[in-house]
Amino acid sequence: MHNTIHENFQKEVATYLPEDQVEKFLTECRIPLKKSITINRSKISREDFLTITKDRGRHLKETPFVPNSHTFYIDRDNTDTALGRTFLHEAGFMYIQEVAASSAAPLLEVKDGDIVLDMASSPGGKTSQLSNKLLELSSPGLVVANDVNPKRLRQLTHNLNRVWVYNSAVTRANGFSFGKNMPNFFDHVLLDAPCSGEWTAYKSDFALKHRKIEEINKIAGTQFQLLVSAIKATKPWGTIIYSTCTINPYENEYIVNKAVEFFKEDISIEFTWSTSTEEGMPREDLSFDAKKCSRLRPHIQKTGWFFICKIRKINASKDNYQLPHKLSPKNQFTLNKSKKLQSEANEWLKKSFGFELDPTKHLLISSKEKVYLTTPSFNDIQEHLHCEKAWIPVMKFDRFYGFRPTHYLGNLLGHLATKNTFELSDEQAQSYSEWNNLSLDEAGSVTQGQKDYLLTRRGMWFSRTKFVDNGWKNKFGK
Repeated sequence: MHNTIHENFQKEVATYLPEDQVEKFLTECRIPLKKSITINRSKISREDFLTITKDRGRHLKETPFVPNSHTFYIDRDNTDTALGRTFLHEAGFMYIQEVAASSAAPLLEVKDGDIVLDMASSPGGKTSQLSNKLLELSSPGLVVANDVNPKRLRQLTHNLNRVWVYNSAVTRANGFSFGKNMPNFFDHVLLDAPCSGEWTAYKSDFALKHRKIEEINKIAGTQFQLLVSAIKATKPWGTIIYSTCTINPYENEYIVNKAVEFFKEDISIEFTWSTSTEEGMPREDLSFDAKKCSRLRPHIQKTGWFFICKIRKINASKDNYQLPHKLSPKNQFTLNKSKKLQSEANEWLKKSFGFELDPTKHLLISSKEKVYLTTPSFNDIQEHLHCEKAWIPVMKFDRFYGFRPTHYLGNLLGHLATKNTFELSDEQAQSYSEWNNLSLDEAGSVTQGQKDYLLTRRGMWFSRTKFVDNGWKNKFGK
């Protein structure tokens, strides 16, 4: 017997799995998972990333679960620097993400200009995937990344800024309220539902040591209400992904079954199963074909345990709710989106760095002190949602000195600059991401009167620096 795993859970697993798989699962679910990353493909091409990582002693192997998902297993020749402290991570060229968790977001059928809701989005990996997918299209749309917990929101905001997905907006709303207050609004919804987290045993024994069926019943009620809200908030013919990182059917197939019985002919369940995953658990008391769902199992796929169901909304939600108020706390400052702001900021960008923004993909908004970059789709949600963040701060504004760049201007748009840029080697980029200053001879010649410069590496966006007292001051992340 596995002493740290609740006896009742061990008995219950035996009802889910074939007899010859039970012991394999109980052993495997507590073995640390292989490291894996997702390429931030809106910032770097797959080919360039593979070349860079190979040159730096990283060995990547594509995962089989979602074709072209840009998620890879990673091995490293040298592990002295933690993966999360490498410049490839710090500058947003990749996202550390478990392969099972990476398999849900690519299944949403996003298209030009779509507005997508990631209902329980922290820490932001799936939001990043969805945003990347939209940024590959001619109109970048917007992903609303929601979480109700302030601490998780801070982590979410940091992660989305780091990977520079400017087509994302962060909200703090109760997930139950989207269906009531914004019915038939979003093109697609991803609900990676809060769950009992049974598969996280490889990180902590807590979920399996203290497992109680009463707690699972309670969280299953929350999951069903969130799924109902997600479906109601989706436009007709839009898609909804429901996923969890747990094992039992009460939080998975039975939740989907309740939704099928609740919405009847207004929704349909679509296939997510593939030859690389396992089918959902077919059970006699289900009123839909559970084999259309997908499961990833630690002892077979060598991933975390994960469940995915794809739902198609057929008909509009029949509840005719009004929109009495916005869903999040009121914004703390007034937003400026004026034509004057767009014109003056673009004039400064052209003068300082030789480029202008594309108005079909970029929208600048400002507070009194900062200028933020978002997409024109922000206009479509502004009347419905108060946002904690719907932008990335690319410039500061000072009434004496005018516009000044932030790290994110270089990290987001540095590849567009045609002047006042410096190219760093990979070694310099790593050092700079560790907040070291540049020596005077590392960055090249100075333009008379120019204080701010954008940094690139291999011709790609990276950061910014400032010429101060005959030296180059580190401005990474600032």
